Amino acid sequence: QNLRLWDNFKGRMDHQVTSLLKRGVNAFPNPNSVEIVTEVNASKQIMKVKLEPEREPAEIHYTLDGTAPTESSPTYKHPISVQDSAFVVAAIFKDGKMEGDKESSRVYNHKAIGKPVQYYIRDVKYSAEGMTTLTKGNRGGMFYLDGKWQGFSGDFDCSVDLGATTDIHSVSAEWLRRFEQGAFEPVSVELLTSDDGVNFKSQGVIESSLNKESPTQAFLRGLLKGAAAGRLDEKDSPNTFVSEFKGNWKARYVRLKAKKLAFWADGDNYLFTDEIVVW
Repeated sequence: QNLRLWDNFKGRMDHQVTSLLKRGVNAFPNPNSVEIVTEVNASKQIMKVKLEPEREPAEIHYTLDGTAPTESSPTYKHPISVQDSAFVVAAIFKDGKMEGDKESSRVYNHKAIGKPVQYYIRDVKYSAEGMTTLTKGNRGGMFYLDGKWQGFSGDFDCSVDLGATTDIHSVSAEWLRRFEQGAFEPVSVELLTSDDGVNFKSQGVIESSLNKESPTQAFLRGLLKGAAAGRLDEKDSPNTFVSEFKGNWKARYVRLKAKKLAFWADGDNYLFTDEIVVW
C-alpha cells in the first residue's frame, strides 16, 4: 500500500521495461522528457517550479536564463523558488550527455499571481487550466493546445482583483499569432483600472497592426522582424503580439478589453492569451 505512489511506479516500470527489452520483448520505454510545473501560494506571493521527469530515476539539469542546460548546470533536487521571473530550460542527462529533448517554460512571479479573475464575456472556447489560467505565472509556448493558452471565440474582457490598492507600473498580455491555426492578435487592447471593481477608468488603448494591414502582411512583417532579431519565439516573434501598458497608477482592479478581428475569409478565428501580467 505504501508503494502506490506515481514516482515509485515510474521507477518500477522502467525496471520492468528494461528487463522486457533484454528478453526481446518490444516494450515501449518511458520518454526522456521533463514536465515543468508551477505551484503558486497567492497569499505569500511565492512561486515554485517543479521538474517532473517521465521516468525515474532521472538526473535533471536546468537553467533559469533560457540557455540550454549542460552537465555542469545545476542539478534539480527540490522545487525551485522564483522571486521575479525566469526562463526555465530542463533536460534529463545520463553519463554526461543529454537524453531526449529539452523542455522550456517562461514563468513570472508578478503582482497578479494567484489573484482571482472575473470574466465579463464568457466566450471561452479553449479553457486551458480554467479560472486560474490567466494568473498562474506559467506562460504558453508556440501552439495553442499546450494547455496554457486560453482561447476566446469573441472579444476578450477580464479583470483581476489584486486584493488591495496597489502601485502599478506595467500591465501586459501576450496574444498568440498563428494564422494557420485561426489564432489572431486582437485589433486593439484597452487597459482600465478601478478602486471598487465597478467604476473603471481607461488608461489607454494599443492598436495592433491588423488595423493597418491584412493578417498576411502582419505575419510577413513579424517574420522578418523576428528573424532579424535572431529569435522566433520571443517578443518580436511573428508567433505572438505583446500589448504592454506602462505608467504609474494606484488601483485594486486592472481590466483588459481586447477586440477580435471581425472577419477572416478562411474560417473561424480566436483570441488566445496566457497571462495578465502586472508589475
